[in-house]
Amino acid sequence: MLLRSPGHINGSTDAIPPWAPWLDTVDLAQATPGQLATLDEMSPTVRQSPCFLLLAHQPEIQLHRSVAFDAIMFASDAVALFAWANRLMLNLGEAVLSPGPTTI
Repeated sequence: MLLRSPGHINGSTDAIPPWAPWLDTVDLAQATPGQLATLDEMSPTVRQSPCFLLLAHQPEIQLHRSVAFDAIMFASDAVALFAWANRLMLNLGEAVLSPGPTTI
């Protein structure tokens, strides 16, 4: 069954909440070459993102954050990691509910 977007199930939603930074973002017209280079390392849409324009105040940290995020989210073995975590949770549930000895 396909859900309309945003989906609403049992009080949960996949709608993106509105967000605005509390601090000033980098003005692209006054950005340093390092800030612009860091933004260019990412996708073309980051120049319109308040979140990325806020992070652009610290271009080196922003670049490290993006590399770490991409490594976690887009790694080829990310599916295996999630499968392992699911197996662990199932084993923990079995260990808690089972009357006999189990191994985790």
